[in-house]
Amino acid sequence: MSTAFLKRFATHTRKTRIHSNKWLRLGFFEFLKLENKEDLSLDKLHSELIHDYIRWLNRIDPGSGKAVWKEGTRNSYYNILGVMIEALKRIPKWRKQIPADFSVPTHQWPGRKRKHTPTPIVQGEDFALLYRACLTEMTQVREAITADLDLLHRSIQEIPKNPTTCRDYAHRGVALAAMDEIFADTVPSYPQLLKTHSYLLTAIKTQFGTVLKLRSVLAPSPRDLVPFVLMLAIHTRLNPEALLGSNQEDFGTEDRLGEKRFRAGVNKGRARRKQMPSSPVEAAYDNPHSIVEFLKDWTTRLRKLAKPEIANRLLLFVPRTGFSGVSFFDVESDAGVTTWATALRGFCEDHNLKRFTLQQLRPTMLDIGRAIHDNDVRAAQALGDHRSQETTNSHYTSGAQRERNAERLGEISTLRRRWIDTGGKADPRNAPMDIDEGAVTPGWGCLDPYNSPYSPHGKLCSAFGRCPACQLTQLDIRSVYAAAQSLNLLDAVRRARETMDPQGWLERMAPVEKKLVHFWLPQFSPEILEQAKALNLPPLPTPD
Repeated sequence: MSTAFLKRFATHTRKTRIHSNKWLRLGFFEFLKLENKEDLSLDKLHSELIHDYIRWLNRIDPGSGKAVWKEGTRNSYYNILGVMIEALKRIPKWRKQIPADFSVPTHQWPGRKRKHTPTPIVQGEDFALLYRACLTEMTQVREAITADLDLLHRSIQEIPKNPTTCRDYAHRGVALAAMDEIFADTVPSYPQLLKTHSYLLTAIKTQFGTVLKLRSVLAPSPRDLVPFVLMLAIHTRLNPEALLGSNQEDFGTEDRLGEKRFRAGVNKGRARRKQMPSSPVEAAYDNPHSIVEFLKDWTTRLRKLAKPEIANRLLLFVPRTGFSGVSFFDVESDAGVTTWATALRGFCEDHNLKRFTLQQLRPTMLDIGRAIHDNDVRAAQALGDHRSQETTNSHYTSGAQRERNAERLGEISTLRRRWIDTGGKADPRNAPMDIDEGAVTPGWGCLDPYNSPYSPHGKLCSAFGRCPACQLTQLDIRSVYAAAQSLNLLDAVRRARETMDPQGWLERMAPVEKKLVHFWLPQFSPEILEQAKALNLPPLPTPD
């Protein structure tokens, strides 16, 4: 089994290998242990064993009366067994030992994906505050770093050869240039300055802030990189692991139909293919191409000092300690994850933002794209670079989107109920996209369709044809469609004389005719009315 495991997961990330090992160990191996079948050989595999394993996974905890594991956990423990059996069958030595008719059936928990709890998104106002904080800090950092590096290069000739006092470092540019020269082959550190360059250290502490603050011009800290990483995550929608572990060559430009485009081609671990988001190339500070180019320039010095295996990483930094080595966000280690989490927490505290994680930004951007495109899942699928809409629906349908779906379903159900109540007269299916669905009469709008004087309170109004005489009505007097439907309604109201009893028509339709003739239709300009008469609309149903 170990040989098959190594071959099967050789190209996967460390995180995937750890999880797969855990699922196998806590699932099937634990089952064999409890059943005293640890010495089970491959030729003894049979379908009844799989059925016993499924029953074991589905067992109920006597204390709580609930399943021991959620369906997602059971599915992980179960699927890894099927993966390993298929891996063993690819190795000739083991394939011949496995019974030819043995297999691990799939889809044991149908509908499991529909119960998946999506990653919560960053809500609208919080997202706006986050974006503003990123842009503000990036602007400040970029302008400060650019100015300091320019000052450094102009101050090289002023570096004192044999300083005798801290005042020999006359200004910030001299201190920066001296630090860059002294530590040409290493990262500036407080202990080393204290040991060999006390005058420079004193000058920094008394005139230019702290060693860490001055060093950030030459070597960013994890905290310094946070707003840039967040802005890249927002605009590229890359997975956190892919972004934090990206290399310089993962980002580039290409010409597309005469337009220069920024392209991010970063490997996505689980999909085993590259994510390829694209965006225009602009000089704006929040443009991803501009961000990547700045980060490359900012970390140029660190690449010369970094170990060869990490020198090509996009996100290089020096931790905010006495440590003088170059590091990166190692998403495969707990230390790397902690480094990022600590830096992000500091960013949130500095800007008084609600806590969030990098994982939340990708679903947030997909949710925004889906909402902008009228709940079209294809928009979110394109933004997420998903091959399957099922992936988008099951993993990236946010709680907010599910609420919008439920609201829309409720609206459709209510409109259908009104369609039935009006005998098919109130039918919104052939109406323009921008009409007010709350109003029962085509072409009209309603301020409060659930509080109509003609229908029970709390029920969607179904008083077809009576909108002109209602105090809650509204009408767009610049709309040719609204004018055409007003003329249409006047014709329908007058036809109703032939089908309604005289008293009923006088009570219900006469006020409508009066309002149309003497108030609403005169509101339209002659030009609008002429265009409306030329509009070919089907007659409205006769009110009753």
